[in-house]
Amino acid sequence: MHHSERQHGNKSVDDRRRDERLPLEGKITVRMPAQEFAGPSENLSRDGVYFTAGQNLTVEVVLPNGQTRSGQIMRIGAVRDGEFGIAVRFDEPLNSDELPS
Repeated sequence: MHHSERQHGNKSVDDRRRDERLPLEGKITVRMPAQEFAGPSENLSRDGVYFTAGQNLTVEVVLPNGQTRSGQIMRIGAVRDGEFGIAVRFDEPLNSDELPS
């Protein structure tokens, strides 16, 4: 099963998404203002700790065309060794003319 076709209940992730995903090439930069995150701990090992954050993680995203958008980190997950996927929901959606063609 392709990663964008994962099932959740009776609907795939693609079915639950509000907007179409468009390919985008180029570098994305994410800036985080100095923030402190606190939340309940889940577990601890000698190598690290896992906890949940009880507040939004606010970031500024710089798109390949130089446009900036503020948003909230919705998900972070390991993709492969040393790489992470980061999903950000923009505070204000892009207009149709701001999307790649």
